[in-house]
Amino acid sequence: MTKNVLLTGANGFLGSRLAVTLNAKPCVCLTAAVRRSVQLSAKNIFEVQSLDANTDWSESVTDQQVVIHTAARAHVMKDKAADLL
Repeated sequence: MTKNVLLTGANGFLGSRLAVTLNAKPCVCLTAAVRRSVQLSAKNIFEVQSLDANTDWSESVTDQQVVIHTAARAHVMKDKAADLL
């Protein structure tokens, strides 16, 4: 049985490697959620323009059985902005 999987942070360090692994599985139909379009080994790509309290995830999570969240702020040095999420 095929599982629909949504992977956030799919073009990040961890997410990009996980995307390759998941796409090699015949039982997985991967949807990658990314902030900027890049070449990914995913059949479906959901581009998120901004991440805040108003982000509409309804289209990306429709028909998904599994969500794997690997998106994160990383390697941000001397940033004075507060995390919003």
